Amino acid sequence: MTRGQRAIVGWAAMICIGVAMWACGLIMVRADQYDADNHVTVYFVSSETARDHCNMLIGQPHDACAASQVMILPNPCLYFGDPYACMACHELHHVNGDTRERIVC
Repeated sequence: MTRGQRAIVGWAAMICIGVAMWACGLIMVRADQYDADNHVTVYFVSSETARDHCNMLIGQPHDACAASQVMILPNPCLYFGDPYACMACHELHHVNGDTRERIVC
């Protein structure tokens, strides 16, 4: 590989890394807007009921779901520690307008 070719490859790699870092920063900043406090109605139901209600609410049978000002979550007594907090935070993102299906924590 010539010196010029190495320079082109190096610059291309730096540009790709820069764009990736910029995109990750943009995603992180954008996600913060969905972390805000919100007033919502929360339904704690059995897992089976949650799947049925979510199927009616969003058209897919999930264990938890949210739309507008409504959250449907499994009974919190069935969960211990961080997993429940993670799920609640994920659904709070939906309540605040985030339509992406991603894991929050």
